[in-house]
Amino acid sequence: MEVRNEVRHNWAMLIEQNVKKANWLCTGVKSLPIDIDDITPQKLFDVQLRDYVIPSEIVSIVSAFAMFLYDYFGSKIIENV
Repeated sequence: MEVRNEVRHNWAMLIEQNVKKANWLCTGVKSLPIDIDDITPQKLFDVQLRDYVIPSEIVSIVSAFAMFLYDYFGSKIIENV
């Protein structure tokens, strides 16, 4: 049972880190978003293209799977661990 809890904790951390990173890219605030609509894939693409890809040829990687889990389950996926 201990291994199962560790795996859940690791997933929660991974999800939280990716969601915070996406929120930081989109809003400039490194915290969980107030509204999931602040970090849509289109917004992530637009911000990265405008602020990073065009001027500096840099791109930041955000896990689509972690974002999917957060979008599907909401913040309870992080809080319940």
